[in-house]
Amino acid sequence: MSTQSFSLALTGARVGIPYPIAALEVIKAELGVAGSRALLLGATTFDSSEARRCGILDEEVTHSRVLARAAEVAKDRASLRAGNYGDLKHQLRAASIVHIRESLDTDPALEGWIVDGNQNR
Repeated sequence: MSTQSFSLALTGARVGIPYPIAALEVIKAELGVAGSRALLLGATTFDSSEARRCGILDEEVTHSRVLARAAEVAKDRASLRAGNYGDLKHQLRAASIVHIRESLDTDPALEGWIVDGNQNR
């Protein structure tokens, strides 16, 4: 994330918007329970420093370094053993993936989030 000024928030709790299980599972898998609670239930707006402290961002770089840093990270990830990396990602996310799949047909919050692409808006 660029160190250029920005803010980030998930304000559904403040404005009454429910999140689908799939979105909650991704947030929980990435931020853990404490980070998820801060972001979702607090409905707080974070600046980049606060977002990094909570684990929402991995790092901050200057605006002029964003693309170069992204390329460095991508190159590093590409140097990892592909099968092992994929297996580890799957192991980390397996429970979330199962829960998401099980909820797809029954999650009432999805109704407001997924729209038929053929509808006129």
